[in-house]
Amino acid sequence: MSEDEPIKLTKVERRAKRKEKWAEDHGSTRDDDGNPLRGSAHRNSKFDEATVLYIRTLYKTGIVSIKHIADSYGVSKSTVQSIIERKSWSHI
Repeated sequence: MSEDEPIKLTKVERRAKRKEKWAEDHGSTRDDDGNPLRGSAHRNSKFDEATVLYIRTLYKTGIVSIKHIADSYGVSKSTVQSIIERKSWSHI
């Protein structure tokens, strides 16, 4: 193999390179240790930690429905339900 010939990558190496390029272009969803980003640090987050706590407090009062909260924040009822049940945002 001469220096002019391109180095052939394996399928696994090509996939890893694509994932790395995508993360550079779009922002990573993992921290420096490789752990998933949580909460408002994640690029797709719709809320911050204070808002999540406020949503849980609102619902606990019993005055406001899940539908009303969802409509107020422009998200689905299932998103609010997941927050209340701690299926999402369970770290706070």
